[in-house]
Amino acid sequence: MLYFLQSCVNCWTHYFMSWRFRSQKIFAITGVRRSGNHAFIRWLINALEGEHCTLVKLGHGVHRSPSGDTLFFNEMNYRGLMGYYTRTKKHASVIKKAKFVIISTEDYIPKKHDPYVPVQATRITIHRHLLNTISSRLKKSQDRALEGFERGDMKIDHEFMHYIRWLREESEKQSWVKWSYDDWVSSNDYREEFLSNLNLKNNIEPGISKEGDGSSFTGLSRTPNAQEVTRRYTQIAIPERIKALLLEPYYKSLLEPDSLDFLNNEVQDDAYKK
Repeated sequence: MLYFLQSCVNCWTHYFMSWRFRSQKIFAITGVRRSGNHAFIRWLINALEGEHCTLVKLGHGVHRSPSGDTLFFNEMNYRGLMGYYTRTKKHASVIKKAKFVIISTEDYIPKKHDPYVPVQATRITIHRHLLNTISSRLKKSQDRALEGFERGDMKIDHEFMHYIRWLREESEKQSWVKWSYDDWVSSNDYREEFLSNLNLKNNIEPGISKEGDGSSFTGLSRTPNAQEVTRRYTQIAIPERIKALLLEPYYKSLLEPDSLDFLNNEVQDDAYKK
């Protein structure tokens, strides 16, 4: 009964938000945390606006471009349905003036009639080299813990791997467009081609994302280069539990070849040391 009621609420919210954003071009963005979500969103906003933008914060999780043409609802699944609904109601006048709306979710698998994915949305998934994503989550979690701020959203467990499996194996079957962080940081041609497929052309480098507190490794101090972000797994110790999790037969296929080689060598080295 509870599942049925929740499904009804999700379905109603899905169509209500589709109506609320009926006059805007909508982008629904989803990916796991520390995989480049905010880098992509900042880049997309610059492309939509045709200039480099510093976002204006309207409230917790809600930002707009200086022109008011683009509105960004950040990590709405973390706010919950009521928080999402309340924010769209509070900022209804801003929504009316906007041309574009971006709604992001993280560590989340969208449902068939999803409240955070309006009917008319262009749906984009964020992909990053798995071991680099894990390394960034580990670094972020460690730094937060040292400051007493750890909130438990950087976990690397079966649930996390469930999100990865959906991204890698199911999302494109459901008509989500794949964006690769690794290709984006390495290739200008990839950037221009991706924008062209969205009928956009303004390839403008984004600033450091304040929403995600910048890079897990360098914070807000500077933007890391491509060589750094594509080799994060060599810059932090991967715990034995995570190595064992990733090398389980059910998950091994999700690893890139270099990651698999790296982990196998790590496991052999550990066994030799013992």
